[in-house]
Amino acid sequence: DGCPVGIDIPGFIQLIKEGDFTKSIRHIWQKNSLPAVCGRVCPGFCMMQCNRSELEGPVNVRALERYAGDHGEVKLATPEKRPEKVAVIGAGPAGLSGAYHLARLGYGVTIYEAGSELGGLMRTGIPEYRLPREALDRDIARIIDLGVQTVFNARIDHDGLEDLTHEFDAVLAATG
Repeated sequence: DGCPVGIDIPGFIQLIKEGDFTKSIRHIWQKNSLPAVCGRVCPGFCMMQCNRSELEGPVNVRALERYAGDHGEVKLATPEKRPEKVAVIGAGPAGLSGAYHLARLGYGVTIYEAGSELGGLMRTGIPEYRLPREALDRDIARIIDLGVQTVFNARIDHDGLEDLTHEFDAVLAATG
């Protein structure tokens, strides 16, 4: 119950125990679009509330999620496309997660990023020894593979925002 994202922790751990990393990562992906990232940088609220703490210590859920994120092969099928389009401003964790969940619901999603790379502070604020770029890029690639479009070097000002509201059915501002 301690996971802020709502991951079914016992469920994904059971799938790892059974040796099925693909089903495990698919299980995690129902709620969390960035499992390899979260497996490295999540503060571990679930571990703080783990009832195993009273025995030999909490289950290292973060390490298990990281392992599943690194070893589970997932190619998510995109659902039937809806006619609505959504613009997402910002390609940090909130923007990427929003784009992921919207794409999984069938919306056409375009991310507008002010910089030249996706990831926001995950890329620029977390040292590579803590979050290897390969892990970040792998999680991002899974999101983009859902058909999410990207526009780089697109700083959206007031007028740009107004333009987006005319071009898209909805706009998600996730600017950090």
